[in-house]
Amino acid sequence: MSGSGYLFDNQDPEAADRFSALASLLDPWTTSHFERLDVDEGWRCLEVGAGGGSIAAWLGRRVGRSGQVIATDLDTRWLESRSWDANVEIRANDLAADPLPEGPFDLIHERLVLIHLAERESILRKMVGALRPGGWLLAEDFDNSVVTNAFIDPDADEDDVRTRISRGIKTLLRQRGADLNFAHTLPRLLRENGLVHVGATGFQVVDGGDAMRALFRVNIEQSADQLVEQQLVTRDELDGFLDLLDAGSVDPSSPLLVSAWGQRPLDADERSR
Repeated sequence: MSGSGYLFDNQDPEAADRFSALASLLDPWTTSHFERLDVDEGWRCLEVGAGGGSIAAWLGRRVGRSGQVIATDLDTRWLESRSWDANVEIRANDLAADPLPEGPFDLIHERLVLIHLAERESILRKMVGALRPGGWLLAEDFDNSVVTNAFIDPDADEDDVRTRISRGIKTLLRQRGADLNFAHTLPRLLRENGLVHVGATGFQVVDGGDAMRALFRVNIEQSADQLVEQQLVTRDELDGFLDLLDAGSVDPSSPLLVSAWGQRPLDADERSR
């Protein structure tokens, strides 16, 4: 994802560190859902908002030469910077303005994309419409209403600063149209769009070590100017907190990641086979 409305712009050089941290923290959870959905050789998959490409690469290995993965993003520079197997195709796509790549797909996946887009519900409908009968949609987004702060030790001496930083970043995200409580509506939306076998689970990184500290550092670096301009924190406070992150003195936890899935019903003819 990219663009002036997105707080954590993929055009920034720090984005590479974000992709690496998210892959370390979340990819094992995401791929466990793919395994449970029996993603297999020959499947045709769409990875929406592919970012750094770690999930697209995993899917490419999983579906094999007889399968296909189309990985899309508004800004594909990070995807184009890595090498790909022949069964993975990279495409630039503006979810709000462009049609999705032509379906049908056996699997469509998005992670931390819809939460940022004002058109999230209409885009979700487009995803459902691009599934083949029997195909699966897996949508994953953070729900920030479940975790009141981003730290496992809220009574530490530095708590006031770090809580204000966390709340300040949430304020900036809302100003850009993010719905920080969106994820818990996913199961309902999947059902309303006609999917069956809908389910959802939640996952939180409570102590993510260096990867979680790296992710929070990138978030601060990309939002620092705006946090200071809006007087949500001071520059000295940000610099002091970054020093604590670098020293490993704080252990931020993640928001709750809600993973919701649903299947497009089989057509009558297919059910009778």
